[in-house]
Amino acid sequence: MVVPTDPRTVPDGANGGTKPSSIERIRRLETLEQERPADRDAKINNLPIGEEQKLTPADAVATPSGHTPEGGVLVGDADASHQMILFEDPQCPYCRQFEELNGAVIAVARNAGELAVEYRMRCFLGAESVRADNALALAAEAGRFDELRQALFSEQPPEGSGGFRTEDLLRIGAQGGLTGSEYVAGVRESRYEKWVLQREHAYRTQDPQGTPAAWLDGEQLDPGVLFDAGQLERRLRA
Repeated sequence: MVVPTDPRTVPDGANGGTKPSSIERIRRLETLEQERPADRDAKINNLPIGEEQKLTPADAVATPSGHTPEGGVLVGDADASHQMILFEDPQCPYCRQFEELNGAVIAVARNAGELAVEYRMRCFLGAESVRADNALALAAEAGRFDELRQALFSEQPPEGSGGFRTEDLLRIGAQGGLTGSEYVAGVRESRYEKWVLQREHAYRTQDPQGTPAAWLDGEQLDPGVLFDAGQLERRLRA
């Protein structure tokens, strides 16, 4: 498969066209500027109108353990020579492509103690991503975040297709050893979905152009690096 250097031009095999680019998503937001903010944000996220009220801090929100103060999950040695912040949406096809290209490179660097990655999971692609992120928060509490994250990308449904249903998340989790009552109950009751939506609200400012997006040692990596395993490996060895 020929891999474009810019993920915004990746073909959509399902319809022969292209997925909306990050720039196009921003332009859509601009066309909705005159609408009520809650309605506008809900449309951008493919969430039902009114769902954005869950993002307000007025009510107490259950917060999962095993996360950084910013809501990410750190995988690797916190004292590693390189530190990466990586934004992903479990429903994003470009994120799956990034993982297929670079997963092994990142894993080698992490296992060697050279890289720590803080994964900040987004859900701007809709309710499917919200459900998946809730499951990932539960997996982080159980110490199996990265196992589930990789499994979700391996079984990623088409965007906006209604995937990552409760039964899907229970099945995929069980395959990775997540069979405990806390995980099962947390998936069924959507335990951390409000928290997930609050984090998405914050991540829009940190990552305004969509996923995947990565910062290495404080410097944002451009798509030419993210979608070229050789370039990323060289940056990690520097």
